[in-house]
Amino acid sequence: MEYKKRLEASINNLELQLRDLLGYSQNTIELLVMSSYIKQKTVYRINIFSALYQRIEGIIVLSNAKQTNDINIILRSVWELLAEHNFVGMHRGNLYLEILAALEMLGTKKQWSAIKALREKYPNANTWQKQWSDELIEGRINWAVIRLTKFKIKHPTVNLSKYDRLLKRLEAVDAYNVAKYTNHKNLSQMDYRTVYSLFSDDVHSTLAGTIENSRFTQTGLQVRLDKYDLDTVRALTTAYSMLLDYINFIARHYRLNQAIEIKALRVVEKKQLQLYKELETLA
Repeated sequence: MEYKKRLEASINNLELQLRDLLGYSQNTIELLVMSSYIKQKTVYRINIFSALYQRIEGIIVLSNAKQTNDINIILRSVWELLAEHNFVGMHRGNLYLEILAALEMLGTKKQWSAIKALREKYPNANTWQKQWSDELIEGRINWAVIRLTKFKIKHPTVNLSKYDRLLKRLEAVDAYNVAKYTNHKNLSQMDYRTVYSLFSDDVHSTLAGTIENSRFTQTGLQVRLDKYDLDTVRALTTAYSMLLDYINFIARHYRLNQAIEIKALRVVEKKQLQLYKELETLA
């Protein structure tokens, strides 16, 4: 019972800290000085912030409603948003990003090659003639082939079939991180290990249901509709780190002189990680 009380108090405190970070992030964005000419990248980054802000707000609301399974769905969306737009330390030189791009090119080649085969089989089909020209189809195939050739020259030993599924790519990155940080306790909240642990849960369990969420008892079938435990702490602390990393990028890139404030928020982030470790030992 003592653990449960401490867990609930910790979650309530984490929600407040995340709410405070939302307020700080909004104030930081308001410091941006907009001229009559705004670069497209700036508009793009502000739009990313808007999408990130709304997702974090949703996480807080769901935490209040004790719906951790739903939080994990939103948190995965946050991670995908940041990963897709290069805000989680994944740069163009990252091998796994290059593998992902090569897999997309492989898919493009297969897709347009299949379209080409259909065109050759049904040359007089009006739909094909109206939608895509022969030149466009050949151009898409050649573009994909050129990109794949460049990838193979740069990484001759990489077998793309080993990374054809998201789970395989996450496992590879996870193995890399474990090799780099032999003590997994030193991994930060933003490393792939945390994300992978979230992915390994059935985050769609509120839609599909899993054996974890239902069981047979003497009185019949018992279905658990909510989840409110250490996973909630992990989700809230990870969301905090994600938002803090992004707003730190904005503050540094636009030279907003927020170093002292960011440093104080990093202290909070470290305390959150320590809290999670403490609760983990008590669970």
